Amino acid sequence: MWLHFPDSVVGHMCPAECECSPESKSVICTCHQIHNIPWFYKKERRNTEKEHSQFVLRSVVGFAPFEIQHFVVHSCARLIIHSDAFAGAEITDQLKFVDIRRIDISPHAFRGFVKCPRQIVIQNSNIDLLPAHSFDGLHNIEHFWWRNVTIDRIKKLAFAKLSNIKILSIRQHAIYGSILEELKFVRSWIKSIASFAFSRNSIESFTFDETEIVSLGSKVFELSQIGDVLIRRTTTHSVNDEAFSRINAHHFEILFSTFEQFPVGIFRNTTISSMSITDTKFSDYFNESMFEQVHIDAFLTVSRCEFLCHTQDCSSNALLLEPSVHELVITFDNNRCNSTESICHTPEKTIEIDGLVCQRRGQLIEECVCVDTFEIGDDKAKPIYMPISSRTALILGDCPYIIINASTEANSSRTNQFLYLYRIGLLEFVSADRNLKQLHILNSNVAFTHVGAFRNLDLDQVKLAGSVVSSIEESVFESTHISLLTMNASTVHKIDQNAFPDSYIDSVELWNTKIVLSSGDMLNHAHRLWINDSELPNRNSYDVIGSASVPASICSLNNGKNVSSDCKCSKSGGPCKRCASKNRDVSDADRLRKLDRDCADESNSVDGQKSNIAIHSHYSLSFFLLLIALIRLKLSCIMKTHIVLR
Repeated sequence: MWLHFPDSVVGHMCPAECECSPESKSVICTCHQIHNIPWFYKKERRNTEKEHSQFVLRSVVGFAPFEIQHFVVHSCARLIIHSDAFAGAEITDQLKFVDIRRIDISPHAFRGFVKCPRQIVIQNSNIDLLPAHSFDGLHNIEHFWWRNVTIDRIKKLAFAKLSNIKILSIRQHAIYGSILEELKFVRSWIKSIASFAFSRNSIESFTFDETEIVSLGSKVFELSQIGDVLIRRTTTHSVNDEAFSRINAHHFEILFSTFEQFPVGIFRNTTISSMSITDTKFSDYFNESMFEQVHIDAFLTVSRCEFLCHTQDCSSNALLLEPSVHELVITFDNNRCNSTESICHTPEKTIEIDGLVCQRRGQLIEECVCVDTFEIGDDKAKPIYMPISSRTALILGDCPYIIINASTEANSSRTNQFLYLYRIGLLEFVSADRNLKQLHILNSNVAFTHVGAFRNLDLDQVKLAGSVVSSIEESVFESTHISLLTMNASTVHKIDQNAFPDSYIDSVELWNTKIVLSSGDMLNHAHRLWINDSELPNRNSYDVIGSASVPASICSLNNGKNVSSDCKCSKSGGPCKRCASKNRDVSDADRLRKLDRDCADESNSVDGQKSNIAIHSHYSLSFFLLLIALIRLKLSCIMKTHIVLR
């Protein structure tokens, strides 16, 4: 038997399956035939349920001639709530759905409520899908309780247009093991978020915006993968230790917010690509241990923030108040201490036995320089080994001869994620730190000669600027992943044909750089290649670009946008001497036809100039790569990928 309530009800009629009591001012409905069937049934049984176990709400108006204080539906296999089922309804105290195996809520099911109940309770039930605007029309609710409820999917805007509602608690595993595109709390008041409330989820975007949180538990997002976390204009009163620990997030941003507590280890064992904390007030003492064991891949910025400061904690205060003269991925600037006393903010200085003077800014940054003066190229200089440091970022420079060897037993406790090396007469790598994420080498002479120096590392960035590399020898970068390899205003004399075995480079960028003898296998392992104002070796050492082993996407750039035209080719000395852009307004089809014509006209010409490949900043690498294919295929132009432009 199906229970149907028509869209328009004449007079007042209490359905036979409901008990309407004027004494208690309540309406209680049930599928009494299945009282003894437990609610936690298997999904595969849903289609086999008998029709009499289903309860359909089309309109509740007219159920009773008295004011309804309590409206309850319980013990059904399926409850179907149609759109506008509560339009015109007045329920003053409680609306309750209990022990329902499957609840189907239509969009706008609660639209048109004249007077909303003080409490809504959904308990011991399953919901396949919450569609958009499921709760549109609910307002001024004191409590919305979800107790032992399983929801398979939540559509975007499912909770849209809920107004004037406070959240008393978000309990453990409130959202667990789910895949969410976006989860936002905007202009909300939350009394408590329990530990593990959002654990083991995949969330593209999570936001607290203009929200007040009374209590935030520990490990709230434990083992969750989150794209972007944004906490903006939000006040948090009590924060437990490790509140944001064990998260993997792309970007974590806090701005224009207030934290009355910000405990040590709040980000412990969390991996974040980038983090910025800006214009935020902390009513707690600054301690750099709040960033203890956090793994930052790209950058950490703390700017224009206010803390309480321990007057004699010179090292920590130096990190907060005294920016480094170096351009680092860890940046503290324009911060202030909320104190009327004089604050010590002088970096802690140490003298190493090898003639290094170092100063430490908290637990995050250590800067070292050599005491002795030297001349670049001094072959009599005594080597100095990289100092033992547990700081996240280590800066070392102004030295005659440095050997980087992180494999020794004494260095086993290193946690250097960012290494900056500058003005070094001779820099030699024996073994890099296993925790290393970024390597920056500036104005130095470098020799990459030791096999396996970077073996099995996952590096976000390797950058050489104003430096000279004598060679990159065999298997130095073995089984290495590099997200970005940049060479700027540098010279590389030779790269071995097997310098990067089993490695993968997401992007190689060459800016005003010259590779003299051989580019080896570096370009063969690159997914994207950008060249500006640079010179590469002769054709024989560059043939690998045209080989089938190169990923096709090495040629893909910007979906063909802003593609330059009028590419001039020459056969002499290499597949393409220079691609000159003279007109950026030509359509792709016209550009390709003109490219074919230019290449055909000049394919038999002989150019006596030296055999280097020069691709300038206002020229297009796309044509350079395309022309290699043209010559190899005897001017039969075939484009299989996009073309990248700079």
